Amino acid sequence: LELQALARQINKVNSRKSHVLDLIAKCKGRITLALRAPDEVLAHIFEHCVLGGWVNAPLVASQVCSKWRQAASTPRIWSYVHVTSNTTDPAGRTRFWLSMAREAPLHVSLEIDVLNESTLRAFRALLDRSSQWRTLSIASRSVQSINDLLALCTRSMPQLTSLAISTNDHLAQIGEGNTDNLPELANAFHNAQSLHSLRLKTYILPGALPLQISNLHLELYALGSAPEDLPVFYTTLQALPHLRSLTIDAPYDYVEAFPFEENQVHPPPAKLS
Repeated sequence: LELQALARQINKVNSRKSHVLDLIAKCKGRITLALRAPDEVLAHIFEHCVLGGWVNAPLVASQVCSKWRQAASTPRIWSYVHVTSNTTDPAGRTRFWLSMAREAPLHVSLEIDVLNESTLRAFRALLDRSSQWRTLSIASRSVQSINDLLALCTRSMPQLTSLAISTNDHLAQIGEGNTDNLPELANAFHNAQSLHSLRLKTYILPGALPLQISNLHLELYALGSAPEDLPVFYTTLQALPHLRSLTIDAPYDYVEAFPFEENQVHPPPAKLS
């Protein structure tokens, strides 16, 4: 009987020990750097994750614990709105992101494989907040999809400063009278007077560009031969009254074709590198 009583006491002590060890583990968890860091520091970390390419960082971080959820509620880390046509509900996801971003400046990026109705709804939701756009990036294998989106970019965008467009649609190369694969680019962004930077990655030299840009970066895919529409391109550059910096990344085939000769139309003063 005495041994049984001692065994019961040992079990009680072991149970109490396990309970205390669990409490110690929980307390250690509460004093980790990730939980002791101020919300502003955590928000900066989450923002760097987004800038590094992890677009779902604010959503994942908000599900870790209440401390992280509070830090992840900072509007600016939701202001990087990434829309892709490969998600199940791009329109619903975009509306949720915008609700979390509230009044923060928006950095909008789109990766479009197929411009379906749900993707268009997502873009229209973004257009309703176009006054908050700071940067816009559109990438698609389809030139037509990009033109369809650009055709909608006529609203007021007072904060938009930077635009990037990328398409590797090789079917839109020069041929059969095609000299400009992005005709809507010239008609868009009339209400974006702060737009000063344009980065364009494509097969064809642009036929017309937004007149307010001052910094132009062109990245051209290889066509197998230098483009034949250089005089038109020079005229396009000449029409940009504020152009101050011009960078062209082109295949080696283009090198001899690009120098501005005396008998050609010259662009305004710009940096060619």
